[in-house]
Amino acid sequence: MDERRLQFKVISELMQYPDEGFMKRLPHVETAVAELPEELREKIEGFISFIKCQSPIRLQETYTAAFCINSKTTLNMAYHHWGNSEKRALALAGLEQVYREAGYERIGGELPDFLPLMLEFLSINPDAPGAELVRQCLSGPERLSAQLRETAPGYAVLFDTLACILSDQNEKEAPRGVGAQKEHARVADLIGGAPAEEGEDHGSCS
Repeated sequence: MDERRLQFKVISELMQYPDEGFMKRLPHVETAVAELPEELREKIEGFISFIKCQSPIRLQETYTAAFCINSKTTLNMAYHHWGNSEKRALALAGLEQVYREAGYERIGGELPDFLPLMLEFLSINPDAPGAELVRQCLSGPERLSAQLRETAPGYAVLFDTLACILSDQNEKEAPRGVGAQKEHARVADLIGGAPAEEGEDHGSCS
């Protein structure tokens, strides 16, 4: 697995609900982390140390309070751009189409904008047609990090790390010229326009 795919895979695994299966997979994740660039490796190792210092129940409570109850830090990333709006519904349908066309089969009942799911997809199909929509939904993790610093600072570090990964990869791999125009047109067609502006009122989360 190349470096960019490995980065997405590691963060995807660490963003999963910390149940028994998560803890069993953790040693394999640690092995993968050892292959990452030093700066990322140190940040993620710090997060793993945080996990190991928590009791399973405490860690699950933190995760649930941060990501399953608080709409401001939900892991359904399209919500942060479009709220509970028709635009988000179009984005979810667009993501489903991107996954289907790439041959990626979702397992479980999570919505297609669930952060670990999108990262897993990019770890498998980073260059799939329409992957720009996935990246668009992923944009802005630093805003979630700011929200998490008081309630779940351990996870805030993980979002800071994701922000660094996305920024670095976007600079290296963003489509340009005609390719960019085609990809942006495809995304606009999938969701019916541009993402919501930062700070737009999104209403309540369901």
